[in-house]
Amino acid sequence: MSTHAARTSPDADPPAASNLPTEAGASTEADLPGTTLQLKDALGRFFALVEPTRVELWNERGLTLGQLRLLFAVRDAAGASTGEVGQAIGLTGSSLTGLVDRVAALGFVRREPDQQDRRVTRLWLTDAGATLVAEFESAREADFSAVLAQLPPAHRRDLARLFTEFVDAAQHLIEAQRLGEDGRLGEGGRGGASTSDERASGPVEHGGAATSAPA
Repeated sequence: MSTHAARTSPDADPPAASNLPTEAGASTEADLPGTTLQLKDALGRFFALVEPTRVELWNERGLTLGQLRLLFAVRDAAGASTGEVGQAIGLTGSSLTGLVDRVAALGFVRREPDQQDRRVTRLWLTDAGATLVAEFESAREADFSAVLAQLPPAHRRDLARLFTEFVDAAQHLIEAQRLGEDGRLGEGGRGGASTSDERASGPVEHGGAATSAPA
């Protein structure tokens, strides 16, 4: 409620614009906790609405959320190393290797050794994997389109712009945090993680638990 008041008061009282820089800064700080809670609540409600449909699709295919995230990451960076894909989805070591093993066993991902460094494995979607990702993406786009159709065109554009800025800010923050972690770990950065990922082998119970829990 307070966030709406903060947005509408400048429009209702144009003469106050001369003091905008000072007041805007104070207003931003004052509104941040309430805005954070409002956005958190809205996102929670949204995912509560769409999650049953998504879970139904996962279950129909016998997939977990972790496996789907891996497929989308490989689609977005075809030919990336296992370590690079793991960095994109936040997994390393045996958890990542076990996840790749299971998705490859399902026939959705193929692995090939890097031509310059045989220790590194690179990932591509198979035809079946590409078809599956396209199916999920099509269903997701249909759901989003149905919801967006309920909003005026100007609101749709504003929502797309603002949410893109929100996600970009989140990505920037996460990447900055990862760079800080890589600096502290020294050799445990991108190159080190990629090599250890390729060497990990054997059944992975921990990876299965970690990736199947969301589904």
